[in-house]
Amino acid sequence: AAARSAVLGGLVGGVARAPAAAAEPGPAHHALAALHDAPLAKIGFVVEDAPKLDIPDDVLRNYILAAALPLFGLFFWIYSGAAAGSDGLDADGDFGPSGIYKVEGNIPTTPEGWRLQAEALKARGFDEGLTGAELVKLSEEGKAVIVDVRGSDKFARGSIKGAVNVQLFRRIEGWTVYKAVRRFQFALFGQVGTEFNPDFLAEFRAKVGAAAAGKRVVFVDDNTLGTLQSTIAFPHGKCCHALMAAYYTGANGYGDVDMQFLEGGVILYQEAGGEVVGTLEPPFMRV
Repeated sequence: AAARSAVLGGLVGGVARAPAAAAEPGPAHHALAALHDAPLAKIGFVVEDAPKLDIPDDVLRNYILAAALPLFGLFFWIYSGAAAGSDGLDADGDFGPSGIYKVEGNIPTTPEGWRLQAEALKARGFDEGLTGAELVKLSEEGKAVIVDVRGSDKFARGSIKGAVNVQLFRRIEGWTVYKAVRRFQFALFGQVGTEFNPDFLAEFRAKVGAAAAGKRVVFVDDNTLGTLQSTIAFPHGKCCHALMAAYYTGANGYGDVDMQFLEGGVILYQEAGGEVVGTLEPPFMRV
């Protein structure tokens, strides 16, 4: 009898031979034997009598549109700012649809938003960030306040000894329709949903404000690629949370504070011999 299944294909190589069956070899045994005898070959089976979906093209098109239109409408609702407006967020003012701050009307992570931030940071004296060794030296001399802007969960698992945590982005809080949709968007990519921390400035003021007197405030994150150094591909450097935090605090009352950032991420502090508490997560990407 003909096997009833769907199409099976792919590159197959080095498939182990199945153990001998106790009963008389059947179709499955012969199929495995054929795969074993054809390493590195493109194998395909077209099975006779397999069930087929007999859907007219115009009906199939309607099915696809019926599934896609709600998704298009959902994304338009989110990114037009209407969804944020339903949550009371000022999407047309100083904050974007997700609640994040704007830079002269631009979302900070867009190319134009980042260009404006990079230029503002350079005007305040930022250029090359600190190396891991430089930050270790400052820390050992008691001349630095290290501000870790990673999420509180990452900070709890591992951090620079003596650093304070003022997360720039936090896990999404609340279950409004808009926030539920954002959680779903992140979940599609296997990520935990985050949002801009609306209490960032207040937390910075409470944890860092007085301690910053006479010291250098150094922002750190786990991004190994963030930089203000120009390249052909990235003439204004590359955005990271540490630099965003430096810009945001400077633009909101702390422009005269001596600030800098650790270029290359917190892992470089540990690699330079700096003391850490817990275990730092390995970087997702590094150069």
